[in-house]
Amino acid sequence: MDGWKHDGSLQFFHYAYKEDRPLGYSFVEDSTNYEDQPDFNQPALVIHGVNDPVVPVEASRTFCAGHPNAKLCEVDSGHELTDVLDRLWSETARFLGFQDR
Repeated sequence: MDGWKHDGSLQFFHYAYKEDRPLGYSFVEDSTNYEDQPDFNQPALVIHGVNDPVVPVEASRTFCAGHPNAKLCEVDSGHELTDVLDRLWSETARFLGFQDR
């Protein structure tokens, strides 16, 4: 963290671009303005890959356990979820009250 702050940015793998991209330390600074797990009233759907090597599924399990209006849908996938797009649509459509097509 000290090196990131000192240098002003750090390279992270960007999944959309499929390459490392710099992320400014201002991202960390801005994050201090927000609660780690804020309360909210609206329903929420969290879809998380159980094989995610970046964010452990336990993080979403803990979050949803503390937020009864959040529904967790665990899928057999990794971080990108690109191999379960049909399942993502199906779960999202069901959550939003649409019929599956």
